Amino acid sequence: MRHFFFISLLSFCFVLDLYSAGTNIWQQLDAPNGGITLTLIASQEDVFAGTLGGGVFRSPDNGRSWLEVNDGLSDKDVMALLGVGNGNLFAGTFGGGVFRSTNNGKTWTAANTGLSSREVVSLCKDGNGSLYAGTSENGVFYSARSGESWQQIGLSGYYVNSVLCDPQGVLFASTGSNGLFTSADRGKTWRKIIDKSLNKYEITAITSNQEGLLLAATNGNGVYVSRNGGRSWSNNTTGLENKFVGELAIDADGSLFAGTADGIFRSNDFGNSWRKVITGLTDMSVRSLAIDDTGRLFAGPLQGGVFRGSPTIAASYFK
Repeated sequence: MRHFFFISLLSFCFVLDLYSAGTNIWQQLDAPNGGITLTLIASQEDVFAGTLGGGVFRSPDNGRSWLEVNDGLSDKDVMALLGVGNGNLFAGTFGGGVFRSTNNGKTWTAANTGLSSREVVSLCKDGNGSLYAGTSENGVFYSARSGESWQQIGLSGYYVNSVLCDPQGVLFASTGSNGLFTSADRGKTWRKIIDKSLNKYEITAITSNQEGLLLAATNGNGVYVSRNGGRSWSNNTTGLENKFVGELAIDADGSLFAGTADGIFRSNDFGNSWRKVITGLTDMSVRSLAIDDTGRLFAGPLQGGVFRGSPTIAASYFK
């Protein structure tokens, strides 16, 4: 037993030495040649990057190489990407509306019938296969037919920077400084979430996981966490050096990631405390985050390019 304890202690110290010595957690990849990476998704075996002015890029090899996939994409300012399986993808653009691909991004066609606002900044799909689009000036649009037609379903006049189809069947829409709204009837009616602390800040992003954990990023007070569908919220910024959070992600183990202008922070205790994980990250202004099916994290910084989390011993220490 003493021998086992001694070996375990040595292993723990070795991990700490690796981290303090600067073993890279992040690896910079060959960048998609498309400017700022606005959005990232991991869809099946591929990683997709939506860029400002460069359109969509696909990586079939975990980010080692990137292919431009813009055939038919007439608007190259890609604000949102959504993968729905079997090679079906949707891209929300800032001026050209929504585009659909049925062949893993090889070609795109516009899918804008009924979409009166073409500045689409967020997308999600619910458990019934219906699509929702958050727009910059006219709230939320809904499509029951894979984007073939759309109808406006609420929050008219609001900038919806993030729309979330929660696994529990509830919709959430973040409207920045106008607060967070929820709908339990697929957008027919909306209710503003009232929380004295949360309502003081602009909400920049929302996400959730299969267990019902709901996160809201704010511009000034870090990350808020709800475990009861948004009825109540907790907030702890211990260790979160930069409280202006622009992007969120949750991995399968329940670890939380926050992208800020000061790098990436991770919480293993549901947001009660945070730790910076930036070794190897040369651009700290993180604009987008994505996690693939293996749990590997990808980050898109404001200055362009993509970084990939490396499965080193030092990285596993943060698990």
